[in-house]
Amino acid sequence: MGLRIDILSEHGLIAAVLSGRIAVADVQATIRQVARHPDFVWSLDRIAFIDDRTDLTDINLLGLFRIKDEIIETYFDGRPPAASELPAYRIALVCGPSPNEGILKLFGTIWDSEPSPYVAIRTFNATAEALAWL
Repeated sequence: MGLRIDILSEHGLIAAVLSGRIAVADVQATIRQVARHPDFVWSLDRIAFIDDRTDLTDINLLGLFRIKDEIIETYFDGRPPAASELPAYRIALVCGPSPNEGILKLFGTIWDSEPSPYVAIRTFNATAEALAWL
């Protein structure tokens, strides 16, 4: 697994770099690890860079729901934030055209399917576009 997270609190941002084979359990463990970091604030926006060597094929639809459930359990103690506080944060996913892009867009669709989405997720092909949105 190649999943690296940096908390850039001075920029109000959590940055992640994904490379290699990524499994649902890897993502869940990283969510828990980041939540224990002393600089972690759940409302920080996130940007994730997914390179061409990243393999997300182990993450199916059920896995995407497990990741979503892990976020709600870990960051919100199992209780989603109030509708007036939504979205709780934004996630910008930076990924070139690839099969991974489809998986990432599906993840965003899962969040968007909620009556009141907890987070806002968008997929971008360029870092500049992602940062402008954040």
